[in-house]
Amino acid sequence: GKSREEKSYRRDYFQLIPLYWKQDIQAIIVLDAKVIPESDFALIQLIGNSIARELFIHQTKVTTISSEQYLTTLRIISATQSSELNLNDVQLWILKGIKDTFKGEMAGLVLVDPENPSIAQKKMVGSGSEWLINDTIRFEKGILKNCVEKNLFYQVIDVLSDQLFDYETDSCRDITQRSMICSPIIVNSFTVGVITIYNSPHTPLDAFDQGLLVSLTTSLANSIYNNQLIQQLKIANADLEASGWELLNSRNTLRALFDSIPASFYIIDRNYSLVAINRSRATRVGVTPNLLVGKRCYEALHHQSAPCPGCKVAETLYNGGLTNRNQRFWGDNDTSTEWEISTYPIFDNNELVIQAILFEQDVTEKRHLETELIQSEKLAAVGQLAAGVAHEINNPLAAVIANAQILMRDLPKDEEDWMESVKLIETAGQRAGNVVKNLLGLARKELYEFLPINLNESIQNALNLLSHELLVHPVTINFDPGQDFPMLVASKENMQSVWINIIMNAIEAIGEKEGIINVSTRYKDGEFTITIRDNGPGIPENQVVKIFEPFFTTKSPL
Repeated sequence: GKSREEKSYRRDYFQLIPLYWKQDIQAIIVLDAKVIPESDFALIQLIGNSIARELFIHQTKVTTISSEQYLTTLRIISATQSSELNLNDVQLWILKGIKDTFKGEMAGLVLVDPENPSIAQKKMVGSGSEWLINDTIRFEKGILKNCVEKNLFYQVIDVLSDQLFDYETDSCRDITQRSMICSPIIVNSFTVGVITIYNSPHTPLDAFDQGLLVSLTTSLANSIYNNQLIQQLKIANADLEASGWELLNSRNTLRALFDSIPASFYIIDRNYSLVAINRSRATRVGVTPNLLVGKRCYEALHHQSAPCPGCKVAETLYNGGLTNRNQRFWGDNDTSTEWEISTYPIFDNNELVIQAILFEQDVTEKRHLETELIQSEKLAAVGQLAAGVAHEINNPLAAVIANAQILMRDLPKDEEDWMESVKLIETAGQRAGNVVKNLLGLARKELYEFLPINLNESIQNALNLLSHELLVHPVTINFDPGQDFPMLVASKENMQSVWINIIMNAIEAIGEKEGIINVSTRYKDGEFTITIRDNGPGIPENQVVKIFEPFFTTKSPL
């Protein structure tokens, strides 16, 4: 280095010899001697300068190690930023890196409860890789509380002599506490906590080292902030996913509601495009609902190139009114269905019509019921008319029956053929009388007389009454009655009319060709079975469903 005059400082009882290296005093040698010979002084100076050089090298080496540790800590912080570690592990690794950088015996992290500033979470890390302390503490006073409240970088060389020291807040376990270095953690201009290094040999830190600690503290603050953002994002994503599931469930519920409605139901916009359609309406055109959405309703549902004639949905779309109309659709075999079509508007926030709901309900059965109701009213009128006619018929019937009985009484017993004919007249007259009686009962709403009857006898009596029909039609009737029948409680006259009507229909259906009608009765498990089978053409399939309709017939009215 630069030449200079070496000096010594003599005292009465000892000598001070400064040790230089690169113009800086690295140390001072203190000799307990009054006088040092010049030759010895030069030797001591030479040895001292060598010591100064070694001290400088050692100090430089210590500084280099500290820088390397600082860089290591920065690398740890960088790694935690891009890893999948949770916030607790990030805090642990960063705090441990800070402790090792400043060679602290222990390091602490205090995070203030954002909802209650008088409570904080206190974590401590030592030489191991796990938290030594992870507690919730009262945070009302102490060095750390002062550091957070005033946002101060605070250093204490002797904690026990500091008036702010609070044992619950500031102490740490397992070590003899001497010094503290406190660096506040600031997130978005708010002090959320403090980092503390205990018993660091570098206490107090110079301005440069303070800057290093503040830089590391800022990195931890950024990690906390980033983690908060990540957690908020996760919560937002979870809420979004939950909302998505709720929306999906709502959609599925709405779809299930749509599809469970038996009536046809769909929604169109002002361009006649289908917005939604239920399964009932889509089934009528043979496709699934999703294939129809977005298409024009008149094209997809009615195979038209323009809005359907008579469609009133335009009134709803442009005037916001409710409409209703009926439309009949013809199918195969001259069958038809009648639909009642109603339209309803859907308004936006400005009370403007943006969509329309079309509700199509099959009213074919309703119309049939209305027709049957009208027919029932006609039947009631006919019944009242029949009651009057029945009174007029009763008198000649009574005369026929009475005269037949007189003839039976006056005929000789050996006139069996005549006797049988007269009996048939009497029986037929009585049957006609029962029919008149039933008409009167229907008109007057009288009760039928239900009595125990023999089923086989009821059918046999009906066949006897039809014997004259067998004389003019080439039909053979075979009756196979079952045995050991119990009595059947029924209306004798009405049951007999049933057998006569069915067999007469069979005779007329067979026509002029030779026919066979087989009648059989059976009883099993408490049920009577009567089978009437003929070799006629049968009933057309499209007329089977109508055989129980009142007054239905295929016969000519003439």
